[in-house]
Amino acid sequence: MRFHLGLVIPRQPDGRPATIMMINHEERRIADGECMLWDDTFEHEVMNNSDQPRVALLLDVWRPQMPLDMEILSRVIVRGVQVGMRYRGVSFGG
Repeated sequence: MRFHLGLVIPRQPDGRPATIMMINHEERRIADGECMLWDDTFEHEVMNNSDQPRVALLLDVWRPQMPLDMEILSRVIVRGVQVGMRYRGVSFGG
């Protein structure tokens, strides 16, 4: 499961959040201070339709009894992100 908290979410001229999350072919938008918990095994992508950066806090919540193949894939992806962040000089715990 993925927890997503919008910290600084750019807005479109009409006032709607400029960040669009497509999760399982459904459009979702959250604004500053809003959050969402969703199953990241569904097909998903995030688009920022703004020239301003989007800042969000993402937390992965490990599910008990996750299928072994999905747990391995999830751990490989998380480890890849950690290695990439270290390579870029970002410090974090874990």
